[in-house]
Amino acid sequence: MVRSWLERRIARAEAERAILPISDTLLDEIGPIDLTEENHESEERWQVASELSILESEMAGSRFWRLDGEGERYRAEAIERIRSLLPEVLNLHLTQTAAVLNKITTLLSNIDNR
Repeated sequence: MVRSWLERRIARAEAERAILPISDTLLDEIGPIDLTEENHESEERWQVASELSILESEMAGSRFWRLDGEGERYRAEAIERIRSLLPEVLNLHLTQTAAVLNKITTLLSNIDNR
């Protein structure tokens, strides 16, 4: 079923609102990371936090939210990156962050009906 322009705009608005909690959830779950420690888990947490921060920045761009082929490509790439990060997020027991990422994946998929 092809989604109407209005349905896609509504789905886009829902997804945009869902992205806001990424940083907050990460801050709540990860807390401050001491990179001076030689702790493998701290390094993994830092890498996940960095990757999600980059992803969040990319999703803030206007091209990401366009309802054309270019926007669809950006969203498809974001969905794939989130899916590739989810195992690491779950391995670090960041369950709230995983829930937010799953919700974002669903909402982004709804924009383009993927």
